[in-house]
Amino acid sequence: MRFRFRLDPLLRVRRHALRRRLAAVGRARALLAEGRARAAESAEAARAVEAVLAERLRAGTDGLAWRAGRHAAEGWQGRVEEAQRDAERLEERVERALAEALRARARVESLERLRARAHARWRNAWRRREQRELDELALRCRPLEVRWR
Repeated sequence: MRFRFRLDPLLRVRRHALRRRLAAVGRARALLAEGRARAAESAEAARAVEAVLAERLRAGTDGLAWRAGRHAAEGWQGRVEEAQRDAERLEERVERALAEALRARARVESLERLRARAHARWRNAWRRREQRELDELALRCRPLEVRWR
């Protein structure tokens, strides 16, 4: 007799959902790494523009060139802020994906505990049934003189 757990189909579905959630966490973390890299690149570019602008200011360039450089620096600073906001949103996305994965893992673990308990009950019942059969066979196979003592 084979063990059958009535909730095995649900357990398979929940395991699949857990794998999907873990994959979503991985994708979100990869996007976050890319977003942080973009933010770092933008910050580096903004610092470079600021350095060039400071050098021009020290060199005494005309006001129009300085204003153009200042406009470029402000544009880069806007890009840095936008990249930082994107990184923050991606961090929230990672946190949400991780929370969903943890909930999915809890659902799988609860079903696995139920399955383990059901299997233990089935195994104990099977062992009792086997022992009854062995006891019955032992009684049938006893010599007659031992039975009537």
